[in-house]
Amino acid sequence: MILLLLFRVGNLRVDLNDPLKNILLLAVLVALTIVAYLYMIYGRRTRATHFGNMALLEKVHGFKRFHINPSILIFKVIIISLLFLIATDTLALHQTKFVSDTDYVILLDASASMAKRDFPPSRLEAAKEIAIKWLEEVPPTTRIGLVAFTQDIATDVPLTLEREKLKEAIRNIKIDYAKAGTSIDFALNHALEELNNSGGNVTLLLLTDGTQEVQNETIALANARNARIYSFGIGADNASLQNESEFYRSLEFDFSLLQELSGRTGGFAYKVTDKQELDKALKEVTLRDVQVSLDSSYYVLLLIAALSILEFIFYSKFGGL
Repeated sequence: MILLLLFRVGNLRVDLNDPLKNILLLAVLVALTIVAYLYMIYGRRTRATHFGNMALLEKVHGFKRFHINPSILIFKVIIISLLFLIATDTLALHQTKFVSDTDYVILLDASASMAKRDFPPSRLEAAKEIAIKWLEEVPPTTRIGLVAFTQDIATDVPLTLEREKLKEAIRNIKIDYAKAGTSIDFALNHALEELNNSGGNVTLLLLTDGTQEVQNETIALANARNARIYSFGIGADNASLQNESEFYRSLEFDFSLLQELSGRTGGFAYKVTDKQELDKALKEVTLRDVQVSLDSSYYVLLLIAALSILEFIFYSKFGGL
């Protein structure tokens, strides 16, 4: 019979593998610990009655030294149990970490329509905030590039491991009110051409509220580069835009075009209506959890050392070891 007990503290998981396998041996060790402690107390009382007055000795050395102290007994049982778990490889520690096995390029729409306020304070500022937050969670060994675009390329950062450089570039992206159009096809082509010699898997993350249809040649180029395109359509429903100007309301958002684009490259399209949805969608696409085994004995021995110190402090204050 295999039994697995799980305990989670944050991203740390504690596994007790087959705890029933040696349960009888552990029970015997715990029983022997209790018996040994009781025998020690009995021995002290016996010697005390032979060589002195019990009441006087209790006043001098402490009452608890000659009587059962449950706290001390519990400390000893815990320490013995932890040592047993180490010796039998029953205890295993695992840490959950985010990993990613591909390079990423963020394609961020900076056209005038991204100034809409259905994503407070604006679509662009909300996207920038979530992108920076995402950068902080992606493993440091993952290369990331950045392309901000309108009708042409506004910002271009090649694949890099320098997170601060990327964050600064994202912060500096501004709305270009002179360019209301969104050239998604041009931006994708630009990114794919730069990734020609990337030498690894590539994923394009398109954050836009644009509606331009992407050419078949661009789709073919993405598939030739083995690059998946994940689209994040940024925009609330039309009802939430009733207070926007006529200019912004005229820039209709066609999510079906993003679905077609991503679907033809093996990716997926997300329609996000607030920052929380965008944050969740980005993580769902790019990050996955893996378990990394930790040295259980190291952490358990630290715990044993801490318990031993507490036991010593308890003894120093109250007596009774």
